[in-house]
Amino acid sequence: MKRFFTLLFLLLIIQESFAQKERIEVDNNEETVFTKDNFKFTGSYIALEFKMSEVRDDIGIFAGGKMGFSFNNKFSLGIAAYGLIYNSDFTVLAPDMWSDLTLQLASIKFIYGGLLLEYNFFSNKIVHFNIPVVIGVGKVSLKGEDDIFLERIEKSSAFVIEPGVELEFNLFKFLKVDVGASYRNVSNTRLQYIDDEDLEGLSYNLTFRFGLF
Repeated sequence: MKRFFTLLFLLLIIQESFAQKERIEVDNNEETVFTKDNFKFTGSYIALEFKMSEVRDDIGIFAGGKMGFSFNNKFSLGIAAYGLIYNSDFTVLAPDMWSDLTLQLASIKFIYGGLLLEYNFFSNKIVHFNIPVVIGVGKVSLKGEDDIFLERIEKSSAFVIEPGVELEFNLFKFLKVDVGASYRNVSNTRLQYIDDEDLEGLSYNLTFRFGLF
């Protein structure tokens, strides 16, 4: 599944590159792919987004947002950030504040974000679809439930790539609603009690996008 999303996004980028190449403008004998005629600013937006996903074989709920700038009503460039707001606790055998191994009820804290790229198909239609991808970094930590164990049991950084697909509805001139799915790829974590596979997975997403379109 994650290979499908990644391959789909790369194919779209290649397609757009060839389309732009066909519209090259010659100015003083210098050829450029992007010109003032074929690369126009067409809007901006901010969005609130919720994701339901699998985290460590259990339901995880993420909340976050994104903001971006649109060009040619086809391509958007921006930033996005998300945080895990719900996931079930689980038991780990970890050192306590006295360095003794004890069973502790632990919770995962996970935030990530970075560069957002989006390709928009038929954005002027009432119903259309988008191909977004987030490329960035994250921070994950494991914390004990009891006040005695408030210090982090362990923590790590992570590298995240999340391609997806969205079905978007133009409700008003200033509001669009998206429903879609994405696959969160997580790598380079260095944790003892959870690993990359516990943090990555398919997400089902709901987005409220406000802006000038």
